[in-house]
Amino acid sequence: KPVYISLPHFLYASPDVSETTDGLNPNEEEHRTYLDIEPITGFTLQFAKRLQVNILVKPSNKIQVLKRLKRNYIVPILWLNETGTIGDEKAKMFRSQVTGKVNLLGLIEMILLSVGVVMFVAFMISYCACRSKTIK
Repeated sequence: KPVYISLPHFLYASPDVSETTDGLNPNEEEHRTYLDIEPITGFTLQFAKRLQVNILVKPSNKIQVLKRLKRNYIVPILWLNETGTIGDEKAKMFRSQVTGKVNLLGLIEMILLSVGVVMFVAFMISYCACRSKTIK
């Protein structure tokens, strides 16, 4: 049988697919798949992988129960839900050990940039002073 993968309760599916199955209540908050990533380090903070496995059921002359079907149906057979989150203790450790050091690197970057600008200005003044003495 052909197998089709969808979001649970046929979330975001065409109404033609979900209207043939009773008891479906698609809810974006409960049935969507998402991945929350810390933007500086790329560390995964929270995720949810949710999917539904469906099979295609067609009318068939060989199977008595399927003879009465008028059309094809996509029938859900399995719903998978995997979620994970970093947790408060690990988030605090991550913030102190990783994010704190990234912020420190930003401070060091600004200090080195400032020192470079001051040195550049000082050398330019020194160069102009030495050049003006040479021209006289």
